[in-house]
Amino acid sequence: MLEKDSESKKEYSKIGENNITNLIVKRINNYPWSIWPIMFLSLIGIFRIFTPKWLTLNEISLMFLVTVIILIIFTWLERVLRNQECNKIDIKLLQSLLTENKKLKTISLVNEILKELWPYGTEYVASIIKQKIEPIIQKELPSIVGNFKFDFIDLGTKSLQIYPTKCEVNAKNSDKMTIEMNLVYDGDGAIEVLIGKILGGIENITFRGKIQLIFEPIILKPPFFGEIKITFIEIPILNFKMTGLGKLPGIGEAVINIINDLIKSNIVYPKSVTIPIANEKNIKQSLTIKNIRDGIAEETEIKKLTAMTNVGRVFLLGGESTNKKMADNIFFDIKSNNYYNGPGMIRQRKKFNTIFYKDKIFGIGGIYENKNQSYITGSVEVLELNKRRWKLLKTELYIPRHSFGCELINDNVYAIGGDNTEKYLDTVEIFDFEKQKWYYSVSMITSNTAFASCTLNNILYTIGGVNNSSLSFFDYREGKWILGENMNDSRIYCTAHGIGNNIYVVGGYNDFNEPFKSKIEIYDIRNNKWRYGSSMSTARACHSSIIIGNIIQVYGGQTQNHEILNSVEYYNINKNIWIDGPKMSIPKTFLSIPKNY
Repeated sequence: MLEKDSESKKEYSKIGENNITNLIVKRINNYPWSIWPIMFLSLIGIFRIFTPKWLTLNEISLMFLVTVIILIIFTWLERVLRNQECNKIDIKLLQSLLTENKKLKTISLVNEILKELWPYGTEYVASIIKQKIEPIIQKELPSIVGNFKFDFIDLGTKSLQIYPTKCEVNAKNSDKMTIEMNLVYDGDGAIEVLIGKILGGIENITFRGKIQLIFEPIILKPPFFGEIKITFIEIPILNFKMTGLGKLPGIGEAVINIINDLIKSNIVYPKSVTIPIANEKNIKQSLTIKNIRDGIAEETEIKKLTAMTNVGRVFLLGGESTNKKMADNIFFDIKSNNYYNGPGMIRQRKKFNTIFYKDKIFGIGGIYENKNQSYITGSVEVLELNKRRWKLLKTELYIPRHSFGCELINDNVYAIGGDNTEKYLDTVEIFDFEKQKWYYSVSMITSNTAFASCTLNNILYTIGGVNNSSLSFFDYREGKWILGENMNDSRIYCTAHGIGNNIYVVGGYNDFNEPFKSKIEIYDIRNNKWRYGSSMSTARACHSSIIIGNIIQVYGGQTQNHEILNSVEYYNINKNIWIDGPKMSIPKTFLSIPKNY
């Protein structure tokens, strides 16, 4: 209690002594409100006793009125003072409401514009539904249902509503602008579908989603952006009501599931849709001028790349080349169809993993060499693409490891299993980007190394490795590992990718004395079954691969005869065929291609 009183005195001592209003307020605070009626009555008595005879009744009434007004003002000031903390909150609340009101006016204006443009936009959306979505639904529906067709599409008069939540511009470093917004659609339209010869319908369409638009690169002339990358940050929610034949059990749910799967596999982060805006010539000219202006470029030729981005490039990092030497970092430029040298790591390494996250590449673990000695490391290096320089982070894995699995889930890196020479590992560590720290997670069911890993629908899968043909998966939301169906073949040092409802496993070996694997193996997560795909022209293991669109690109590796490869092969998922790609500038094995881009 004494502490509170002393704090109160200190607070009021801050009031300026030269300020009359503050002095009055200070004095009022010393008296409770109950004193004022007594003082008021006392004043009336004083007036009656000491009023001079020459004062008239009207003058007395005027003085009485003035006194009452002063008392009212004093009482009001007292209440303000006693509730000043509440008043502060109210003022802040009022300010936030005023600011929010400005935002609401801006959002309202944008939505009004969208409402006016809605009739034109619906025509475009209708064409997309007909051309893109209709064939996919037809393909996924059971053949017994018959032909599927959108017979009539009307998205109604109620337009999509947008509510921006974030806008970031950092033109100097990353040359991009990021906008995030919530999308809300409660439609009054109607869609008629023809299933076989029977007419059904879709109505009461609702949609909720959070979308991210990335405008990059920022250029110096109209339209000021090279391209727009569109992705949903979270899985959107789509619902609608089926009418007619659509009311039959299973039909409505099947259509909703197909459309939701289509959205998840194509436009939910990390997947995205890219819309080109400016032509390539304008982009190159603009970036050259900006690089010279910012003192980044040494020469004006755009061929001599002065800044690296993940757009249109495949990074082939580390690994081992001929004569057991550590391989240099290179990257393949898809547009020019050429390979270029990249910046070397502080600890050039092999049998490690890399993750792409927010325009940075993180190199984790593996084996590096120093003075002809090999060391297993838990260190983490980061490459900021715009700076072309690696930096060693202070944080390290709790257990150094190589030949481990590594995936990005929910903005966290998972380092799974691996080998630290003493034993095969079952431990799992999670890296928090914000805190720059590693934490232990749920351990694997059994120790494993040299296996493939991938993610699908936020589920982490591990396939093959020294545990032969095993498959296991981990749902971070439930926090437990589950064993799945074994592969047909045992595979060590293979790679895997998940897309749609399938996982594709490439290459690997069972034993060095047996032929390496050339056939791709495909796991259907719905039916829990494995099947074979077509074969590569060169069987390999210890390679690296990446999936871009519907193409799996396989780089390097080694053969059963220990030949280190520079060959590249592309697998078309839709056509189940392999074709040769441009050979690497140097042969590589045990290399790493960053995941998640």
